[in-house]
Amino acid sequence: MKTHIKQTIPIGRYQNTQILDGYIEADPLYRSGSVLYPYRREHDTILSDIKSWKTSQVGVSHHWIRMPAKIDKTISPNDYRLVVNPESLRTTLTSIWYLKKDEIQKSWSDFTIRDNQIQNLQSYMDGLSRHTFIINGGYFVTPNLLLDKENAREWSFGRRFPEYALPEKISPFYGFYYHNHRGRVHSTFQDLTHRGAIGIDGRGNPHLISKLVISKYQLKIGTQTLTLPHPQIERISPSDHTSQSQEIAKDIKASYWMSDSWKTYAEEIVGDKIFVWIANRGQGRYPQDEVFAVWKERAPRVNFGTILAFEKEAFAEYANSLVVGMRVEIVPELPEEYRDYTSIYTLSVPLLVKGQLGPQSLTPAGVMEYVDSCNLTHPNFQLSQESIVFSPYIRVPSHIIWESENYIGGMLCSGRYELSLGASLVDEVNLLSLLSDKGSFPERIETAIKLDGGSGAKFAQKTDQGIRFHNLVAPGSRNAFGDGNSNFYHGVGFELK
Repeated sequence: MKTHIKQTIPIGRYQNTQILDGYIEADPLYRSGSVLYPYRREHDTILSDIKSWKTSQVGVSHHWIRMPAKIDKTISPNDYRLVVNPESLRTTLTSIWYLKKDEIQKSWSDFTIRDNQIQNLQSYMDGLSRHTFIINGGYFVTPNLLLDKENAREWSFGRRFPEYALPEKISPFYGFYYHNHRGRVHSTFQDLTHRGAIGIDGRGNPHLISKLVISKYQLKIGTQTLTLPHPQIERISPSDHTSQSQEIAKDIKASYWMSDSWKTYAEEIVGDKIFVWIANRGQGRYPQDEVFAVWKERAPRVNFGTILAFEKEAFAEYANSLVVGMRVEIVPELPEEYRDYTSIYTLSVPLLVKGQLGPQSLTPAGVMEYVDSCNLTHPNFQLSQESIVFSPYIRVPSHIIWESENYIGGMLCSGRYELSLGASLVDEVNLLSLLSDKGSFPERIETAIKLDGGSGAKFAQKTDQGIRFHNLVAPGSRNAFGDGNSNFYHGVGFELK
């Protein structure tokens, strides 16, 4: 059975200087749009370097997995095979890393984009201890998803809402974040699609949070301090459903993401209100929320940030005083158990909660049911992604962060290569089960949460010889082949004692 066909990789697609003959899945159901980078001799050197690196500071193991050619309704961990060597268009390199929690001196979470430019990982780590490990944590809404320009995705905000202007030079971070930096709080609103999180407590210890829910806020905009919920202010989140968005969500679920109906979702909010769009530009270590736009009587249902709908009668004078660019200070009321945390960033869907896998079934139908229950089939969620990352079928470079009683670690599935295909959501939950049964983790995992994938999926270690990567970082538009230093935007760091 032919699983892949040849596909040209044009110059510049993966920062390549020559045209390459790559591969893409033959079956459209599995096709992500990311062409697999062909085997080169340099792969042998990189893979040998990854697998030979030994250190007592971190536990690392690498596993070549022969992936099932088809993911069907009977799929189970038994359909995945551990093999000794990579095989063309058949295997995925799965790398497990873990750190002992009592050996972590401090951990942190911060953003790295400056002046709309992604920071180089090497320069980020220059001033850090050589006992430091770094992963990419969160996600940002890229310019390709915002503006109507030459390289924009067909579902970019500018193409769906050409009559609504966006601020310039923005790379908004996507999801809820909270930073208490020396008593000064930097935060945003939570969209309840994002409930899995990584938090840093007041002692610098990292923790995974499987279900974070924030419902109360204080915020200051202009001359007033407001408390939400408020009877005359409606907070409209991207994941709030309407009859139209529910129909598209049903379509996505039924078609397993084969439907393109979400790409043109451009619903408006209409009413006798003043609509204020609040979001962040994604700039600096602690991005600051601000007023992105003020509209009267109609507004777009935005796919990031939050819209506050003020009743005209009660807030006309105040709302009219709000201007684009005005600073918004948001202080969420954290649940009691997280009150001493200095940092919380919501990640993505929890795959393992209290030692139990989230999906009731590890099949495509079971995974889609679970994804839908987490509201990830809402069109606004997919409109904030450059590719389809929650398909049961499409294999992509992926990273899962996990926590057990004594360890924090991750599972990386290297992808976008002829020798390493990556993993779909169905693959990830099956591999978690398989490798747990094989004793590949140091102890029973309690919580596992999916991180951003693609060429951002990486686990780096600072050494006396420079930065070492413990996975095969994917090539991409911001990452050349063999260069893991690029496409780094949200650092989660661990410094050992």
